[in-house]
Amino acid sequence: MNHNLKIVQSEILKILKIFDEKCKENNLKYYIFYGTLLGAVRHKGFIPWDDDIDITMPREDYEKFISLYRDEFFHGYYLDGYNCSRYESYSPVFRINSENVLLRRDKGNKEHWIGAFISIFPMDGLPIDVKERNKHIRKLMIIYALLRASRSSLFGLGNVKNRSIKEKIVIILNKIIKIGKFIPPARLAEKYNRLASQYNIENSEFVYICYDGQSSIFPRSLFDDTVDIEFEHNKYHAPAGYDELLTLYYGDYMTPPPLSEQSPAHSTDIKIMPQPLV
Repeated sequence: MNHNLKIVQSEILKILKIFDEKCKENNLKYYIFYGTLLGAVRHKGFIPWDDDIDITMPREDYEKFISLYRDEFFHGYYLDGYNCSRYESYSPVFRINSENVLLRRDKGNKEHWIGAFISIFPMDGLPIDVKERNKHIRKLMIIYALLRASRSSLFGLGNVKNRSIKEKIVIILNKIIKIGKFIPPARLAEKYNRLASQYNIENSEFVYICYDGQSSIFPRSLFDDTVDIEFEHNKYHAPAGYDELLTLYYGDYMTPPPLSEQSPAHSTDIKIMPQPLV
Protein backbone atom coordinates (compact mmCIF):
# COMPACT_ATOMS: atom_id res chain seq x y z
CA MET A 1 0.00 0.00 0.00
CA ASN A 2 1.08 3.59 -0.67
CA HIS A 3 2.70 4.79 2.58
CA ASN A 4 1.02 8.20 2.45
CA LEU A 5 -2.37 6.62 1.83
CA LYS A 6 -1.88 4.48 4.92
CA ILE A 7 -1.19 7.65 6.96
CA VAL A 8 -4.37 9.28 5.62
CA GLN A 9 -6.45 6.19 6.41
CA SER A 10 -5.03 6.01 9.93
CA GLU A 11 -5.85 9.68 10.52
CA ILE A 12 -9.44 9.56 9.27
CA LEU A 13 -10.03 6.37 11.23
CA LYS A 14 -9.16 8.41 14.35
CA ILE A 15 -11.81 10.93 13.33
CA LEU A 16 -14.38 8.16 12.84
CA LYS A 17 -13.71 6.76 16.32
CA ILE A 18 -14.16 10.19 17.93
CA PHE A 19 -17.29 10.83 15.86
CA ASP A 20 -18.77 7.48 16.93
CA GLU A 21 -18.08 8.28 20.59
CA LYS A 22 -19.69 11.73 20.30
CA CYS A 23 -22.80 10.26 18.65
CA LYS A 24 -23.15 7.64 21.40
CA GLU A 25 -22.73 10.29 24.08
CA ASN A 26 -25.56 12.34 22.58
CA ASN A 27 -27.79 9.47 21.38
CA LEU A 28 -27.46 10.50 17.74
CA LYS A 29 -28.14 8.15 14.84
CA TYR A 30 -25.70 7.65 11.98
CA TYR A 31 -24.77 5.05 9.36
CA ILE A 32 -21.49 4.35 7.59
CA PHE A 33 -22.28 4.78 3.91
CA TYR A 34 -21.09 4.76 0.29
CA GLY A 35 -17.50 3.48 -0.05
CA THR A 36 -17.08 3.08 3.72
CA LEU A 37 -20.07 0.73 3.91
CA LEU A 38 -18.85 -1.12 0.82
CA GLY A 39 -15.39 -1.46 2.37
CA ALA A 40 -16.85 -2.78 5.62
CA VAL A 41 -18.85 -5.48 3.81
CA ARG A 42 -16.25 -6.47 1.21
CA HIS A 43 -12.98 -5.87 3.09
CA LYS A 44 -13.99 -5.48 6.77
CA GLY A 45 -12.30 -2.09 6.57
CA PHE A 46 -11.12 0.44 4.03
CA ILE A 47 -11.38 -0.29 0.35
CA PRO A 48 -7.59 -0.64 -0.10
CA TRP A 49 -7.29 2.50 -2.26
CA ASP A 50 -9.91 4.64 -0.46
CA ASP A 51 -8.84 7.93 1.13
CA ASP A 52 -11.96 9.20 2.88
CA ILE A 53 -14.84 8.03 5.07
CA ASP A 54 -18.53 8.58 4.29
CA ILE A 55 -21.29 8.84 6.88
CA THR A 56 -24.98 9.69 6.58
CA MET A 57 -27.21 11.00 9.37
CA PRO A 58 -30.96 11.64 9.42
CA ARG A 59 -31.50 15.38 9.10
CA GLU A 60 -32.59 15.87 12.72
CA ASP A 61 -29.48 14.12 14.09
CA TYR A 62 -27.28 15.88 11.50
CA GLU A 63 -28.45 19.32 12.66
CA LYS A 64 -28.10 18.41 16.35
CA PHE A 65 -24.52 17.26 15.79
CA ILE A 66 -23.62 20.52 14.08
CA SER A 67 -25.26 22.59 16.81
CA LEU A 68 -23.20 20.76 19.45
CA TYR A 69 -19.82 20.96 17.72
CA ARG A 70 -19.95 23.81 15.18
CA ASP A 71 -17.42 25.86 17.15
CA GLU A 72 -15.23 23.19 18.72
CA PHE A 73 -15.15 19.45 18.03
CA PHE A 74 -12.00 17.82 19.41
CA HIS A 75 -8.36 18.87 19.75
CA GLY A 76 -6.77 18.69 16.29
CA TYR A 77 -10.09 18.29 14.44
CA TYR A 78 -12.88 20.66 13.47
CA LEU A 79 -16.23 20.82 11.71
CA ASP A 80 -16.19 22.32 8.23
CA GLY A 81 -19.56 23.57 6.97
CA TYR A 82 -21.43 26.66 5.85
CA ASN A 83 -23.06 26.98 9.30
CA CYS A 84 -19.91 26.14 11.27
CA SER A 85 -17.12 28.39 12.50
CA ARG A 86 -15.00 27.32 9.53
CA TYR A 87 -16.16 26.76 5.96
CA GLU A 88 -13.41 25.52 3.64
CA SER A 89 -15.01 22.74 1.61
CA TYR A 90 -17.69 24.98 0.01
CA SER A 91 -20.01 21.99 -0.04
CA PRO A 92 -23.63 21.52 1.11
CA VAL A 93 -22.48 18.70 3.42
CA PHE A 94 -20.25 19.15 6.42
CA ARG A 95 -16.92 17.50 7.01
CA ILE A 96 -14.80 16.78 10.03
CA ASN A 97 -11.30 17.89 9.08
CA SER A 98 -7.90 17.09 10.54
CA GLU A 99 -5.37 19.76 11.39
CA ASN A 100 -2.68 17.08 11.69
CA VAL A 101 -2.59 15.51 8.21
CA LEU A 102 -3.18 17.66 5.13
CA LEU A 103 -3.97 16.60 1.55
CA ARG A 104 -2.82 18.60 -1.44
CA ARG A 105 -5.88 19.77 -3.39
CA ASP A 106 -4.71 22.61 -5.63
CA LYS A 107 -7.27 25.23 -6.67
CA GLY A 108 -6.69 26.27 -10.24
CA ASN A 109 -2.94 26.87 -10.52
CA LYS A 110 -2.53 27.70 -6.82
CA GLU A 111 -1.09 25.27 -4.31
CA HIS A 112 -3.75 24.42 -1.73
CA TRP A 113 -3.96 22.00 1.19
CA ILE A 114 -6.99 20.65 3.05
CA GLY A 115 -7.27 18.51 6.15
CA ALA A 116 -7.81 14.78 5.75
CA PHE A 117 -11.53 14.41 6.38
CA ILE A 118 -14.66 12.37 6.80
CA SER A 119 -17.83 13.53 5.04
CA ILE A 120 -21.22 13.61 6.77
CA PHE A 121 -24.17 13.52 4.37
CA PRO A 122 -27.65 14.55 5.54
CA MET A 123 -30.50 12.11 4.90
CA ASP A 124 -33.84 13.71 4.03
CA GLY A 125 -37.35 12.64 3.20
CA LEU A 126 -38.92 12.94 -0.26
CA PRO A 127 -42.39 13.60 -1.70
CA ILE A 128 -44.63 10.54 -2.03
CA ASP A 129 -45.73 11.50 -5.56
CA VAL A 130 -43.14 10.43 -8.16
CA LYS A 131 -43.52 13.58 -10.28
CA GLU A 132 -43.14 15.82 -7.24
CA ARG A 133 -40.17 13.75 -6.10
CA ASN A 134 -38.40 14.14 -9.44
CA LYS A 135 -39.18 17.85 -9.50
CA HIS A 136 -37.74 18.22 -6.00
CA ILE A 137 -34.53 16.41 -6.96
CA ARG A 138 -34.14 18.55 -10.10
CA LYS A 139 -34.37 21.71 -8.01
CA LEU A 140 -31.72 20.41 -5.63
CA MET A 141 -29.38 19.50 -8.47
CA ILE A 142 -29.77 22.94 -10.05
CA ILE A 143 -28.78 24.59 -6.76
CA TYR A 144 -25.88 22.18 -6.41
CA ALA A 145 -24.69 22.98 -9.94
CA LEU A 146 -24.82 26.69 -9.09
CA LEU A 147 -22.85 26.01 -5.92
CA ARG A 148 -20.13 24.23 -7.88
CA ALA A 149 -20.04 27.11 -10.37
CA SER A 150 -19.82 29.64 -7.54
CA ARG A 151 -17.02 27.72 -5.86
CA SER A 152 -15.03 27.21 -9.07
CA SER A 153 -15.37 30.86 -10.14
CA LEU A 154 -13.78 31.96 -6.87
CA PHE A 155 -11.16 29.27 -6.39
CA GLY A 156 -10.65 27.51 -9.71
CA LEU A 157 -11.10 23.85 -10.59
CA GLY A 158 -8.99 20.81 -10.00
CA ASN A 159 -7.40 19.09 -12.96
CA VAL A 160 -9.90 16.78 -14.66
CA LYS A 161 -9.05 15.09 -17.94
CA ASN A 162 -11.35 14.70 -20.93
CA ARG A 163 -13.93 17.36 -20.11
CA SER A 164 -16.79 17.57 -22.61
CA ILE A 165 -17.13 20.57 -24.94
CA LYS A 166 -20.24 21.65 -22.99
CA GLU A 167 -18.30 21.58 -19.70
CA LYS A 168 -15.44 23.58 -21.24
CA ILE A 169 -17.87 26.25 -22.49
CA VAL A 170 -19.52 26.52 -19.06
CA ILE A 171 -16.09 26.84 -17.39
CA ILE A 172 -15.03 29.64 -19.74
CA LEU A 173 -18.31 31.55 -19.23
CA ASN A 174 -18.04 31.11 -15.48
CA LYS A 175 -14.52 32.58 -15.48
CA ILE A 176 -15.92 35.67 -17.20
CA ILE A 177 -19.12 36.05 -15.15
CA LYS A 178 -17.68 34.83 -11.80
CA ILE A 179 -21.00 33.81 -10.28
CA GLY A 180 -19.37 33.47 -6.87
CA LYS A 181 -19.08 37.25 -6.57
CA PHE A 182 -22.87 37.53 -6.79
CA ILE A 183 -23.96 34.31 -5.08
CA PRO A 184 -21.44 33.12 -2.47
CA PRO A 185 -21.12 29.35 -1.92
CA ALA A 186 -22.34 29.59 1.69
CA ARG A 187 -25.62 31.16 0.57
CA LEU A 188 -26.20 28.42 -2.00
CA ALA A 189 -25.29 25.68 0.51
CA GLU A 190 -27.82 27.13 2.95
CA LYS A 191 -30.45 27.29 0.22
CA TYR A 192 -29.71 23.68 -0.76
CA ASN A 193 -30.11 22.43 2.80
CA ARG A 194 -33.26 24.48 3.41
CA LEU A 195 -34.90 22.93 0.35
CA ALA A 196 -33.59 19.40 1.05
CA SER A 197 -34.96 19.40 4.59
CA GLN A 198 -38.56 20.21 3.61
CA TYR A 199 -39.75 16.60 3.80
CA ASN A 200 -39.74 14.59 7.01
CA ILE A 201 -38.18 11.12 6.84
CA GLU A 202 -40.89 9.50 8.96
CA ASN A 203 -43.58 10.53 6.45
CA SER A 204 -41.60 9.39 3.39
CA GLU A 205 -41.37 6.11 1.49
CA PHE A 206 -37.96 7.06 0.12
CA VAL A 207 -35.01 9.02 1.47
CA TYR A 208 -32.44 11.11 -0.34
CA ILE A 209 -28.76 11.24 0.56
CA CYS A 210 -27.30 14.62 -0.41
CA TYR A 211 -26.17 15.34 -3.35
CA ASP A 212 -25.89 12.54 -5.90
CA GLY A 213 -29.15 12.93 -7.83
CA GLN A 214 -31.42 10.01 -8.68
CA SER A 215 -28.77 7.40 -7.77
CA SER A 216 -28.98 8.40 -4.10
CA ILE A 217 -32.69 7.76 -3.62
CA PHE A 218 -33.30 4.72 -1.42
CA PRO A 219 -36.30 3.02 0.22
CA ARG A 220 -36.62 4.37 3.74
CA SER A 221 -37.24 0.84 5.03
CA LEU A 222 -33.57 -0.03 4.42
CA PHE A 223 -32.69 2.33 7.28
CA ASP A 224 -35.45 1.37 9.70
CA ASP A 225 -33.11 -0.91 11.64
CA THR A 226 -29.43 -0.61 12.44
CA VAL A 227 -26.73 -3.28 12.62
CA ASP A 228 -23.17 -3.02 13.87
CA ILE A 229 -20.64 -3.97 11.22
CA GLU A 230 -16.88 -4.45 11.43
CA PHE A 231 -14.63 -1.78 9.99
CA GLU A 232 -10.89 -1.87 10.75
CA HIS A 233 -11.31 -4.02 13.90
CA ASN A 234 -14.07 -1.87 15.40
CA LYS A 235 -17.82 -1.94 14.88
CA TYR A 236 -19.86 0.96 13.56
CA HIS A 237 -23.52 1.50 12.76
CA ALA A 238 -24.79 0.48 9.33
CA PRO A 239 -28.27 0.21 7.76
CA ALA A 240 -29.77 -3.24 8.31
CA GLY A 241 -30.70 -3.28 4.61
CA TYR A 242 -27.10 -2.77 3.50
CA ASP A 243 -27.09 -5.62 0.96
CA GLU A 244 -30.04 -4.19 -1.01
CA LEU A 245 -28.69 -0.68 -0.59
CA LEU A 246 -25.23 -1.53 -1.94
CA THR A 247 -26.76 -3.50 -4.81
CA LEU A 248 -28.97 -0.55 -5.76
CA TYR A 249 -26.01 1.83 -5.75
CA TYR A 250 -23.10 -0.29 -7.02
CA GLY A 251 -24.66 -3.35 -8.67
CA ASP A 252 -22.35 -6.36 -8.18
CA TYR A 253 -20.60 -4.71 -5.27
CA MET A 254 -18.59 -7.76 -4.18
CA THR A 255 -16.57 -7.71 -7.41
CA PRO A 256 -13.75 -5.11 -7.23
CA PRO A 257 -13.34 -2.72 -10.18
CA PRO A 258 -10.51 -3.17 -12.72
CA LEU A 259 -7.02 -2.19 -11.61
CA SER A 260 -7.17 0.99 -13.71
CA GLU A 261 -9.94 2.30 -11.40
CA GLN A 262 -8.28 1.34 -8.12
CA SER A 263 -6.88 4.73 -7.17
CA PRO A 264 -7.62 7.29 -4.42
CA ALA A 265 -10.38 9.79 -5.18
CA HIS A 266 -8.49 12.72 -3.70
CA SER A 267 -4.73 12.94 -3.14
CA THR A 268 -1.88 11.05 -1.52
CA ASP A 269 0.41 14.08 -1.62
CA ILE A 270 0.33 14.83 2.10
CA LYS A 271 1.81 17.14 4.68
CA ILE A 272 2.09 16.13 8.34
CA MET A 273 1.83 19.12 10.64
CA PRO A 274 4.07 19.41 13.72
CA GLN A 275 2.21 18.75 16.97
CA PRO A 276 2.31 21.47 19.63
CA LEU A 277 4.08 20.68 22.88
CA VAL A 278 1.67 20.00 25.73
